[in-house]
Amino acid sequence: GDSLATGLKDASAYPNLIHGLLGRGYSEPDITKILGGNLMRVWRAAEALAESHGNPPHCSAIAAASPRA
Repeated sequence: GDSLATGLKDASAYPNLIHGLLGRGYSEPDITKILGGNLMRVWRAAEALAESHGNPPHCSAIAAASPRA
């Protein structure tokens, strides 16, 4: 299924989304979280945990799992 909200055909519509959120009283830090700040924080924490357990990410595994054009 689609992973974008109704009215967001692609990332070019993000300025409209941001404008709408600001108009509804969302703060800039909250908007940053909505647009991926939380995802990046969790991703960094997961990588740090993996490395602390001696299991760093392996680029070869990532490359093998990536779809090819």
